[in-house]
Amino acid sequence: MKRENSVFIRLWRSEKGVALIEFAFAAPILLTLILGGLELANYALAHMRVNQIAMTVADNSGRVTTGIDEANIYEVFSGASVIGDPIDFQTHGRITLSSLQDNDQNGSDAGQMINWQRCWGDAEINPVYGFEGDGSDDNSLEDGMGDGTNNVTAAPDTAVMVVEVSYRYQPLIDTNYMIISESISHQAAFNVRGRQNNDITNAQSLAVMSCEDFGTSGSDGTDDGTGNGGGSSGSSTSGGSSTSSSGGGGNDSDSTSGGSSSSSSSSTSSSSSGGNGNGNGNGNGNGNGNGNGNGNGNGNGNGGGRGGR
Repeated sequence: MKRENSVFIRLWRSEKGVALIEFAFAAPILLTLILGGLELANYALAHMRVNQIAMTVADNSGRVTTGIDEANIYEVFSGASVIGDPIDFQTHGRITLSSLQDNDQNGSDAGQMINWQRCWGDAEINPVYGFEGDGSDDNSLEDGMGDGTNNVTAAPDTAVMVVEVSYRYQPLIDTNYMIISESISHQAAFNVRGRQNNDITNAQSLAVMSCEDFGTSGSDGTDDGTGNGGGSSGSSTSGGSSTSSSGGGGNDSDSTSGGSSSSSSSSTSSSSSGGNGNGNGNGNGNGNGNGNGNGNGNGNGNGGGRGGR
């Protein structure tokens, strides 16, 4: 009994393993602080990038002078793609670009309108402050676009580029133990500079980045066009034969969205024992993604005699 008591006394007085025990108590707190700090830093950087996207899109779209075209929209959203790439913005975010203008109405219908609107990003997030065409013939946007406390309005004969950017935050670890919002939103607005025509055009017949479509961002080059052309052929019946064929194909893609198109054409002709045959084929392909391709093929076959169809 005395020996057992001495063992307990020695254990009680022993200071071995104290540091390990203290670390076991402190480790969860220390780990929480470290991981929490990293998560907060990442969250702050995501906010900065989303805000930068909003400012860049509004500024660049407002700098387009003379007139604005769908090709300009592709270029503007291409710049946003570069900024948002580190946070995988295209997959988890959505940009809404609206052209806010005076609706040219009188009396009680006077107000603002969204003349046109374009969106980019695969997240299913709808515009917050209105859709294309809102306010065009009524005063539903009498106070402009905004949350009611700080609305944006456009002066007559000009336009304001209003941008809404929304992003679903992707945490490094987990945000269940932190009080942060998983939805990040920023807005920006810039006046257009010296633009003579505020209506949007589409000179290259590009795919329109409608706000009604999700997961089909044009700047990924998801649209393509194909075209095929076939020529005629000639033939006659006799002893000898001669054949010729040719095929032409064209590929061309040149746009910020990386669209592609292809076209092909072929022609054949044959003649036998004095027959002549000529065949021509033309093919054209146009791709909505942003590429056009043309291909032409010509084929001639000559024999010793005559005949042909």
